Amino acid sequence: MKLTFLLALTLTALEAQTIEVPSFSQLAPLDGDWKVRAGDDPRFAAPEFDDSAWRGVRVPSEALTVPLTTFWIRFQVQMPDSLPPEPLALLLPPLGMAYDLFVNGRQVGSFGDPRAANGWGDRQPAAAVFALPSGSRQFRIAIRNRWLGGNLAARSAWIGTAQAIAGKQRQMELEVRWRSVNYLAVMGATAMAGLLFLLLPIWRRDAREYFWCGCFLLAGTLYRPLSVAPWMLEGFASPLVWAVVMTQGAVFPFIWERLFSLLLGVRLSTWGWRCQQGMLLLAILYSVMLLGLWDRMGQIYVQPIRLLQTAVMLGVYLDLVRRSRRREEAHWMHAAVALYIGGSLVYYATPFLPPGIGVRDLAMTVRGGGALLFAVGMAMVLNRRSARLQDEQQRLAQEMRAGAEMQELLLPSGAIEAPGFTIEAAYLPMSEVGGDFYFARAEPDGGLLVVVGDVSGKGLKAAMLVSVTIGMLRTVKSSAPATILASMNQGLAGHMGGGFVTCCCARFDADGTVTIANAGHPSPYCDGREVAVEGGLPLGVLADVAYEESVMGGERAASVRFTFVSDGVVEAENAQRELFGFDRTQAASREAAGAIAEAAKAWGQNDDITVVTVRRNG
Repeated sequence: MKLTFLLALTLTALEAQTIEVPSFSQLAPLDGDWKVRAGDDPRFAAPEFDDSAWRGVRVPSEALTVPLTTFWIRFQVQMPDSLPPEPLALLLPPLGMAYDLFVNGRQVGSFGDPRAANGWGDRQPAAAVFALPSGSRQFRIAIRNRWLGGNLAARSAWIGTAQAIAGKQRQMELEVRWRSVNYLAVMGATAMAGLLFLLLPIWRRDAREYFWCGCFLLAGTLYRPLSVAPWMLEGFASPLVWAVVMTQGAVFPFIWERLFSLLLGVRLSTWGWRCQQGMLLLAILYSVMLLGLWDRMGQIYVQPIRLLQTAVMLGVYLDLVRRSRRREEAHWMHAAVALYIGGSLVYYATPFLPPGIGVRDLAMTVRGGGALLFAVGMAMVLNRRSARLQDEQQRLAQEMRAGAEMQELLLPSGAIEAPGFTIEAAYLPMSEVGGDFYFARAEPDGGLLVVVGDVSGKGLKAAMLVSVTIGMLRTVKSSAPATILASMNQGLAGHMGGGFVTCCCARFDADGTVTIANAGHPSPYCDGREVAVEGGLPLGVLADVAYEESVMGGERAASVRFTFVSDGVVEAENAQRELFGFDRTQAASREAAGAIAEAAKAWGQNDDITVVTVRRNG
């Protein structure tokens, strides 16, 4: 009785894995129970082998979890009584990168060319067609899968005439290509965004985070093409390329850390830094081992190391977010990182978990979507920052225009009226506002006070100091040049922020006497000759500085012309790096103020240019 029961149970198990084809037109799906077992034994191909103890997989409703070793698949096909006269063929779904097919105990073919995946550089198993022996109504199928590791969807196999099977194979290849369209579109858009961000620092020096964003997007995009290369090479080149791939993967977490450190404004903690170092050492060690142990290790341990790297990247991000105070860009960043890390974890964990049908492709799509979302988010941040920068530039431009208008009121160009004197001034700032200044004041006794100076530095700060200096000149009561310079130096000392003011002050008396005091400014010219004056320390450097005066007498002729210039005239530089120099300045000092300034500007202006000429009338 027990023997009869066991025999019935065995026959039931054997019958459960037989797939019957009730009718045969041209094409029939082989849906039913498949048997799967890990290991490698030549007896598994024998038709009479008892596989009732093997794990059953219902096709196509279940996922096929592939162990990290060689494994076998077995099922039986019962054909109908009437068979077509044409040769029959078997179409197997994507089962792995390499396998052998046995029919009724005899090997009828093998598949092992990953280059036939989908033709677009995406390493995927492909459907394969095999001719079946003629004259048989029962086929015992055994498949020895030589691909180590991974997960496969338990899709339908098909049996039919060779012509019908060829058409079905073309249809399945188109489906595989179509499934890759979304992935390729996302990766293409991500790669273009990465290239844009990578090149952005060329014209924006302060965009370091965009440079690292470009590295992150390009490195993540290039991993798939690089990982395909080892399967398409032979000999020593295959493990060598895998070593390069692993090294690239080891650098990737550092790119990740630099990017989010800049975005979140914090540095990695000590434990995070140690995790990174340990991951780098592990990846380097594995890369070296790949050179000699590719056949045993290459296909098995890549996924675990990638999984560990992804976990480290998640820990790095959480560590940076925990200590960051920036909240402006946190929401989209969290969403992008969640998609990218989540998709990566699922993708690299597929060899160890029983996923649903298509979960591997879905994980890659989610991961690519996270990278694309991150690129879009960074583009939004760039746009927002550019808008803020444009607003700030407009605000600064308005302030600069207001400063320029104020300087025009303080420093009017052209002729300046003073009884008994002809005064001309030319002022050409390097930008909208400048750091040069001049001042002229008629004295009650018929004399004239002229001051020409230059504030160190450029821009709005220098322009503001010019306003302060002009204000001090307008309030000073003394007409003695040395006293005026000493008073200005006392007021400026300690308030220059490391800068200084050069200044030349001259008083023209009614009797023809000219008194000059100089504080580090270029000497004036008198009728084409440089006037020898006592030098002095520039204003604002040290307090309580005494300045010497140089006195010239008897200069009453109407032809006498004094010319005051700023160093922007002397230091004008042409394309050959040749200065306008003192000799040319002295030769041009007989000309009108506007002519001298224009000559220096045409030579090559690189600083503010100021020229003031004074000539006695009569």
